[in-house]
Amino acid sequence: MRGFLVLVSAALAAPLAASAQSFANKDWQVVCDNTLTCRAVGYQRDGEDPRVSVLLERPAGPQASVTGIVQVANDEGSRAPAKLALMIGGKPVGTIAMDRATNRGALSASQVESLLKALTGTSAIGFTSGKTTWKLSGDGAASVLLKMDDVQGRIGTAGAIARRGTLGDDNVRLPQAPPTLRAVRILPSLPGDAALAERIVAMIPHSDDCVLLDNTDARSGSEAPRLWHLDANRVLVTTACWRAAYNSGDGYWIANLKPPFAPRVITFNGTNFDEATSTLSSEQKGRGMGDCASSDSWTWNGFAFEPSASSSTGMCRAIALGGAWNLPSLVTRVIPAN
Repeated sequence: MRGFLVLVSAALAAPLAASAQSFANKDWQVVCDNTLTCRAVGYQRDGEDPRVSVLLERPAGPQASVTGIVQVANDEGSRAPAKLALMIGGKPVGTIAMDRATNRGALSASQVESLLKALTGTSAIGFTSGKTTWKLSGDGAASVLLKMDDVQGRIGTAGAIARRGTLGDDNVRLPQAPPTLRAVRILPSLPGDAALAERIVAMIPHSDDCVLLDNTDARSGSEAPRLWHLDANRVLVTTACWRAAYNSGDGYWIANLKPPFAPRVITFNGTNFDEATSTLSSEQKGRGMGDCASSDSWTWNGFAFEPSASSSTGMCRAIALGGAWNLPSLVTRVIPAN
């Protein structure tokens, strides 16, 4: 999947996402957002059936508990069983009521505790219904859960998952409040904006990340450059940058209203600009079948497009179309434009 190139917003993104961390190993991954909430996700071994995933979520702070959700694959609209039995080391550890609309079910606190012990050990883990068993891989789980403890400052404490000790929670990292962004409404369009957009796009230098810039035939009809007025002196302009089998990207630049236009790129991978919320977004699939994706957004604050959200849906393991989970790395509180 094409990576996101953000030039104008890079300096702003760094402080907002300074606490965001992610790590993956074999069949497990963890994503911790900038509030220090961590979400660890595990799957079946790659290529095995039936397919299953578990989400373990824990906020930062003393005495914070881990919650768990299991999700079984949704194949062509198939419904999950009404109940699953959690099996650890071949022994039952209670049942899980499944939501048959989402193919998900919440684990009890005692089930989460048993699951965590198994994941940091060697016991086999499965979910059963009738003759079917969904086998959850433990490969990579220990290192991922250790990373989760590390980000939240829990290593060596009694509340750690992977490396417990005798320390109290006094030095555990506290949850961070999401930054607040205030959206600023853009100005209405003006006569001649289409021609102005063409003039500005013609001044943008060649980039290997925006190959369609050199193709004037691609800049016509629905693909014609567009322009929005950000304030009295600056505009946002966009044109098609690249098209691939299951993804596409448009370039977005901030430019001066009058020459010299001096366009500065925000992203070459944009997919939408919402005028009502002053928010630019990028949605990209991880592969053609659409079982995983990532998304980013930037909101106009009157000075720049500030990063306002970033997330992924987890590994491409064919759990659900659109992705199995929401794993944010950047969360903010956006105050709508007046």
